[in-house]
Amino acid sequence: QKEDTKEGDFWFNSSSQARVPLMHRSDRMGYFEDAKWQAVHLAYAANDFMLVILVPKEKLSSAELARALSADVVAGAMEEQAFTKVNFTLPRFKVRQGGQILPRLEAYGLTGLDRGDYSGISPKGVGSVSNVIHEAVVSVDENGTEAAAATAIVMLEGAFPHGDETPKEVKADHPFA
Repeated sequence: QKEDTKEGDFWFNSSSQARVPLMHRSDRMGYFEDAKWQAVHLAYAANDFMLVILVPKEKLSSAELARALSADVVAGAMEEQAFTKVNFTLPRFKVRQGGQILPRLEAYGLTGLDRGDYSGISPKGVGSVSNVIHEAVVSVDENGTEAAAATAIVMLEGAFPHGDETPKEVKADHPFA
């Protein structure tokens, strides 16, 4: 609720902070705690999806947090949660991440994109994938969570027919949509 949002300190590390809007919620939710971490599970869509927020008990910088976070911490937060009453404070935030992912896909074993059969999308059926680009956005505010993702696959020349090489004339010199 917007009325539960109040200005408060957000700490970038143990000695540097800024005043930001902090959302507050008191509710029953999934909760995890060990010697160094706390986590809450925010459920969505009848508990089919959840956002897990992991918070170190110490005020760490982003770089320190990245070094301290491990697969064991994440697994513990996911597997050892208890459903309990939690007073939870969180800043509004928006995270956008994206870039070229073809090297990662190849590292995971998806190879041969340069010699694939693309006859299902191209009458010539020739060409190759030159890049895969992915971007995801997650925004959390008082209205809830909004998430979106998009992936583009870039094909090298030869994947699609050229047709008539005479250029077509398109003039957008009047109202257009």
